[in-house]
Amino acid sequence: MYTHLAVRTKSELQRGENEPRWKKARGVEQRNAGLAWLRENVRRSTANGVVYFIDDDNTYDLDIFEQMRWTKKVSIWPVGLVGGLKWEGPVCENGKVIKFWTAWDLTRPFPIDMAGFAINIKLLLDNPSAVIDIDAPQGHLESSLLKLLVTKDELEPLADNCKKILVYVQFATVLLLVVNGLKYSFCQNVFSGDVFTKTATKHRIRRENYEFHNNLAKLYQTILRMKRSEVAVDRLLSRFARKNLDKNVPTIYCITPTYARPTQKADLTRLCQTLQHVWNFHWIIVEDSEYKTGLVSRFLERCGVTYTHFAVRTSPHLRRKSKSPRWHVPRGMEQRNKGLQWVRRNFDPKRMKGVVYFADDDNTYDVEIFRKMRETKAVSIWPVGFVGGLRWEGPVCQNNTIIDFRVAYKPNREIPVDMAGFAVNAKLVVNNPHLKFNPNSVDIGHSESEFLTMVTSKDTIEPLGDLCNKVLVWHTRTSPARLHREAVLNGKSFPDLEC
Repeated sequence: MYTHLAVRTKSELQRGENEPRWKKARGVEQRNAGLAWLRENVRRSTANGVVYFIDDDNTYDLDIFEQMRWTKKVSIWPVGLVGGLKWEGPVCENGKVIKFWTAWDLTRPFPIDMAGFAINIKLLLDNPSAVIDIDAPQGHLESSLLKLLVTKDELEPLADNCKKILVYVQFATVLLLVVNGLKYSFCQNVFSGDVFTKTATKHRIRRENYEFHNNLAKLYQTILRMKRSEVAVDRLLSRFARKNLDKNVPTIYCITPTYARPTQKADLTRLCQTLQHVWNFHWIIVEDSEYKTGLVSRFLERCGVTYTHFAVRTSPHLRRKSKSPRWHVPRGMEQRNKGLQWVRRNFDPKRMKGVVYFADDDNTYDVEIFRKMRETKAVSIWPVGFVGGLRWEGPVCQNNTIIDFRVAYKPNREIPVDMAGFAVNAKLVVNNPHLKFNPNSVDIGHSESEFLTMVTSKDTIEPLGDLCNKVLVWHTRTSPARLHREAVLNGKSFPDLEC
């Protein structure tokens, strides 16, 4: 359910081409328009809910939405990767805020990020003048609203008494695009999944299957009466659906390399919540590490997606130097090969069906791509957004046949495709034990092409229906977290929350 509004920012508040993001307040008029709509359309007598301000490029753990439902006035929690710190926000004891962990502008009455609080809707309706002040000093937007509604003593800590990070402030990297010889800067926003996409979409339940629907509805209501969280309910429903649906649906084996960095858990959280909407799915996640880290192990246990977890440290000569560009050496190849090795050992082509896909942990995926790739007979292919210096790169199709490739970067590649733009039938992987990535390839950017040409060619690769006419995968990259204020707080007593 949604309401769609359009409000253009005043010209004097619009950000200039070379101005930094923080120079001018952004989204104030749009958020206030949302508050105005609520006051015009929600009756005080029937109002029951909370108001939360979501940025479209942040990352959210679904658990925060379940917790904020019970907000009486204003609830509050820490936010990761903001204010130049690993996390910023309240420090709590016994259900009370005792101080704030922050290193930026200590004069703020409420030193929290826009993603770090929720407001009971009745409180907003009872205070019609409470809006975000467009003229507030830099960084004081949140305080300009909250000081009209609540005092610090009335704040309600969530996220396990403010001991968990369930929200992360993230920005997608601004990508350079080349169109007809002209250069443009563009930033693709990333998104998370939604726990409420249940029966018809997530589990592909056929409408004519009345008995299945009836049993599923009863199960759902039973769990709700047990007061289990929405996240727990959704996971149990997913297991129920898998047991009762067609067993012949191919399993997707998704291989994801990952490595330690400040945004790792935030990136994995966003990807996890997309994958929770995909059933018959096995996530093979391989850390670039000597051992499986506690952070990733704990994350996977909580994610709810079926997984296998490995750690494979990249060979010393292939490790990226601190100041070298990202593309200087092939990355994640040994980790992907470990995932392929697991598939060969565990997939039985005589009795199982499946496809293999390589998903980077900071890309963005429409769940439809997973549904379509199950149809892969040998090797399927599709376009990818924001890659190779273009808005999209990949095959151009006509009558379900590839007639050309839209590519500007190394067009001489035999199969010019991004890692996110193809899937391979698992039987092909098992029956071709030589099929693996070459970590020592000297041709930068040719890893995908060298891999695919072992088992297919331009003439035999499969476009999947109308998939060539859609972009359902985006090669987004999270900007590095700026944690320059961590040193400011060294020596101070604050909890070290896992981010």
